[in-house]
Amino acid sequence: MSYYLQNGAHVLITGATGAGDEYGGKTVLANWWFEQSVKSGQFDFGLFFNPKGHNFVRGVTIRSLEELVQEYQSGTRMFEYIPRRDSAAEHAQLVETLRQVPGDKILIHDECHEVSDSEMLDWCYRQGGNVGNGSRFATGDIRSIGVTQHPWDLPESVTNNAPLMVWVGPKTQQSKRYFQSMQISGVYDEIGDVPPYHWAVIDAGELVEINKAVPEEYSQ
Repeated sequence: MSYYLQNGAHVLITGATGAGDEYGGKTVLANWWFEQSVKSGQFDFGLFFNPKGHNFVRGVTIRSLEELVQEYQSGTRMFEYIPRRDSAAEHAQLVETLRQVPGDKILIHDECHEVSDSEMLDWCYRQGGNVGNGSRFATGDIRSIGVTQHPWDLPESVTNNAPLMVWVGPKTQQSKRYFQSMQISGVYDEIGDVPPYHWAVIDAGELVEINKAVPEEYSQ
């Protein structure tokens, strides 16, 4: 397993590709990463914040903090949370709750630009468990994986504290401007022509590798 899947660093998954007729896309990749992280035992608890309600996301579906507590008490450790109304407010309440849960946790923030107003998104990336920051909470660290097609709408506290960036699918002119704004235009050129659903991993501004699409089952 590649080091970046295991090292606990925060991640930002972006790109123009959506789920197609076959398989692929940012959320599908996050779904695969989520399940692998929990089932491998790397994390004690996992939650996928799923504002679009994708029906392929792994984990027990919950729609309230009350359901989260009930399922957790029954032994469940892998969840997808579908917000009911105000995504940003529910996101903040959810993270506050997760801070009290024992063990190391992985949290997927799908469509994270939609919860950029959540003060707890900022907290997750600043303090929630970045690798090497020396911060350990009594209840365990939280690794964050943000998913968005609008990374330029995110606060700098998120983009600056996600050393791992993953670009999914073919590049666009809009993506070129984004790479330039992040001062990694050389990586944009180095990536070349990325096939649909393939994903390029960039660590601290350096291209690590380009991976094939994750298995089709993670889009179903």
